[in-house]
This record gives sequence, C-alpha cells and structure tokens, in this order.
Amino acid sequence: MMDPRSSDSPEPPSGPSRIVSGHSALDRKPWLLALAGGVMVPLSMEPWGLTLLMPIGFVLLARALKDSSIRRALLIGWVFGLAVEGLGLPWIGTAVSRFLAIFVLGDPGSGIATAMGAGAFLLRWPLASLGWGLCAASIVLAPNKVLLRAIWAGVCFMVMEAYWPRIFRWTMGAAYATEDPSGSWLLLQWFGVEEMLLLAVASGFLAASCWDRSVRTRRDWLVTIPALVLMAAPSIPLPQAQPADSASASDGAPLTVSIVQPVLPLEQRHDREGAAAQLKKIRALIEIASEGPMTDQPVLILLPEAILPQSWKIEWVQEWCLDWLSQPTVIGLSLREDQGFSNAVVLLSPRIDEHTRNRSVEVQLGRKKELLPFGETVPFGEFLAGLGIELPLTELVAGKEAVTFSVGGDFPPLGISICYEGILPETAVQTIEQGARWHANLTEDLWYGDWCLPAQHLQFQRARAIESGQLWLRSVNAGISAAIDPRSEGRRSILSTRQWVGDRWSTWHNTTDAGQVALPMGQVGILQLQIASDFSPQGTAPLSLPSASPLLLLYSLLAVYWWNLKRLLKVR
Repeated sequence: MMDPRSSDSPEPPSGPSRIVSGHSALDRKPWLLALAGGVMVPLSMEPWGLTLLMPIGFVLLARALKDSSIRRALLIGWVFGLAVEGLGLPWIGTAVSRFLAIFVLGDPGSGIATAMGAGAFLLRWPLASLGWGLCAASIVLAPNKVLLRAIWAGVCFMVMEAYWPRIFRWTMGAAYATEDPSGSWLLLQWFGVEEMLLLAVASGFLAASCWDRSVRTRRDWLVTIPALVLMAAPSIPLPQAQPADSASASDGAPLTVSIVQPVLPLEQRHDREGAAAQLKKIRALIEIASEGPMTDQPVLILLPEAILPQSWKIEWVQEWCLDWLSQPTVIGLSLREDQGFSNAVVLLSPRIDEHTRNRSVEVQLGRKKELLPFGETVPFGEFLAGLGIELPLTELVAGKEAVTFSVGGDFPPLGISICYEGILPETAVQTIEQGARWHANLTEDLWYGDWCLPAQHLQFQRARAIESGQLWLRSVNAGISAAIDPRSEGRRSILSTRQWVGDRWSTWHNTTDAGQVALPMGQVGILQLQIASDFSPQGTAPLSLPSASPLLLLYSLLAVYWWNLKRLLKVR
C-alpha cells in the first residue's frame, strides 16, 4: 500500500485553477472570520462610529475566502452579509409594521402589524445578504494576482451597493463622514462616497495578502499602508476652518435660516379629527421660527417632508397661510392633483402689493423624483394594474427633475431633496447643475424607530454634503434635524446658531469651526442659523468615477478573467 505521505503521492492542484476547497468541513475559522468581519462593517457606521473597523472587516473576509471553492465562497460571503445587514436592517420591520398599522389596519398598536413587520425583516434579511455572497463568489473567480484581485473585490462590492435590489440605496463608504471634520473628509472630497467603499475593500484585501507568507519582506508590509491610512484618517483632526466674509451684498447682514423639528406622531398626522390642532401647532412653530435676530430681516424657514396633515391642493395651502405668513417657508405636503397624488414640497413666499396693500402668497412647487419602492410606488405597478391586480398602496406621481428653488433676496438658489433622495449620488449633482449653491433635505424618520437608522440616515446625507461641498440643511419631523458645514475651501459658512427648545430661545453661540450642528433627537425645537452669504459648492469630487464606471470596470475585469481562463486551458 502506498504511503500517503510519500513523495510519489499526487499533490493537490494549486493556483488559479484550483476549484476544490482546501478547508476541512469542520474548520470553523473561515466562518468565524466572516462573521466577525461582517459585524465590523456596520459598527464602523453611526451610531457606533468605529470607522477604523471598516478595512479590518474586509481583511477578515479576505482571509476567510483564502483557498475557497465557489460554493464555499458564496456561503462565507452570505454569512458576512448576514452580519452586515442584521445590524442595519431591523428598521425595515418597524417601518412595515407602522405602515400597516396606520394605513391598512387603522390600529397603531396592532399586534398583527408587529408580527408582519417581523416577518418582513426575516424575509428581507437573508435576501439582502445574498448580494454579499455573490460578490464573495465572484472574487474567488478572479485571476490570482494580488492587486488585480483587490481591485476586483472593491469594484464588485461597489457595483453591488449601487445595483443590488434594496429598499434604500446606500453605501458603506459613508462611514468616513465623521461628525467632526477629520482627514476622512478630505478623502470624501477627493474621491467621493462610493469610491471610499472601493478603497476600503481593496485596501483590506491588499493587507490580507501580507499574511499569506510565512516570512514577510518589506515589500509585503507595504501593501498594508492603504488600510492603515484609511484606519487613521478619521482620527486625524483638520486645521480649524476660517470664518468667511459674512457681509451680504445689500445690507451687510448674514443670511438667517430656521430649521423646524415639529415631532408630530404619525398616527395623528393622518387623523382627520386632529388636523386642525396639528395645523395650529405648525403655524405656531412657523411664527416662532420667523423671529430673526433683527427686525425686518428675512428668515428662510424649513419644515419636514409631508408635515401638513392629509392631502392638499395648492389653492388650499395659499388660503391657509395667506393672513399670517410673514417669511419665505419651504414645507412638505401630500399634493392632490388631477393626475394623482405626489410627495411634494412648496416654497411659500408672502407678497404685499405696494399700492393696494393686498396680501398674496407666491408658490414654487417641486415633486419627489425618486420614489421609494414598496412605499410610494410598486415596481411594475402599471403592468400589474393592467392585469387587474389591485395594488397594496396608492401609486404616487414622480417628479421629472431635481427640485431647485429661487428664494429671492440675498438667498442663493436652494436645492431640495425629499427623504432618501438626499442619500443618492445624483441628487446634489443635479441641483448644482441647475444653479443651486446650497441644499435642504426634508424627511421623516418616525417610520424607522429610534435605534440606528436616524443616525445613519443623517450620516449618509453628511457624506453627500462633504462630497459635494454644499452647505446642507436638514429638517426632520422626529429624527435629527441638523445643519452640516463641509468647510468648502477651508472657510466655514455657519457663523452662529441658537435653538428654541421648550418655550424660549437660547442665546446665540458663535461657531468656531466647520462641522455639524443638530437639535436633540425627538424633541420639538427650532435650529436657527446665521450663514455667510458668499459660500458656494465645490462640485463633484475631482477623483470620483463617472456614474457608469462601476459596470464598465466590472466588464473590463471580466474580460481580463476570461482571457486568463483561456490561457490556462491552452496550457493544459
């Protein structure tokens, strides 16, 4: 009998042609590495904010995939995805249960709605995690070259986050949008949000290759530098931003903006009997927000998405505020039109005729362009309706273009996004192309509970503010209303702030640096800002990839892999 340890024994295949896993079925190490790495990715996001863990998570994934077959890689990536999505997806159950309880069952405390929300999470969780598994399987198919495989891995995850079916499109690259200005802000400004995920994945896979050798040379250690840079960048403080020239062209005063956080319960906002009381509260908050630091100084007021109860026509809105509105006000509402309902936003500008002294309200209207799947629209809804299938929700009418308002006076053109439009890469770019110099997002976070999503939703938008260089204002009904100054060109735009929380205004506080100013989460309040009038966005990140480039890069890498596979077959 031949000794299996003899030199004549056949050796297992190695290199790129290896398709059989070298791991024992009982080897738990790859699975533990994948699970630990997957947990590290969401922990790098808010509310935990351990950004240095992002590249480490992909180092562990790369180690777990070492010498794996395609099937094993798929399962390892799926375990990795279960950890990633498990810490980030529980809000789906909350959103589904609240939607069903309020709109379908009419019982905010319904146990049936809660059970259905839990079921939606349990169904969505493994399906959303499958995208991570497919990426892991594709990585082991890539040519076995360290740099090429690292780039391949980064592109695969970048494409997955851009195109894999999700309720929200988001990217883990937003983890580098720290609350305070840091070195990672510079990386976001240079490369862009999606590209930061590509860099984190690629640097993790490069660093993992350093551990493939028993004896490591200086060259091996050099591949860990990108990961070390990404780990250190969020903790590197930037020099304080300098104050910009606050003088306006006309009266020498800074611009004043009031961000309102009303905190109206969802179930009451859709209650006809309580509509009058809600409108009374909204009017009172608008009147308080209209109090600027100086008499007769214009104040721009921002209120959240769909905050007016029930549905409205433009004429009804004008009639409601005609007698008392004194300042330009941006407010979200459900708009009722002949073609249907839309998630809309209006800019209400009061006017007084100099001759007749008659009052009027000028209206600029915008509609939400990117509708939320299964919340505001049903995929293939028109086709299903044509087959006679009754849809579970009302299809909203989508806008045709991004929303930009001309506020007038010394206020520059203002770009607008509604809800999750603010986390999409194209929204800010489109408003800048239309002339916007700053941005306002109106949203509602009560659907998602108060665990991690309100903080993450804010971080996603903070990433877009840093990427675009726009001063970003955010009015949320009951999440975290905030103003984000991305220190464009090293000069801060927010000069001073005060808050109305409870029943009085705080004193004015001068800002000493760029960054974020926010209201307490879940409290009724108003954040008022004095802003320099000479700010402007920096535009698209100079080193970012075009929107179509992820797929083009993937096609290029597939071509390289195909060429490599043909070469191996010829050698055989």
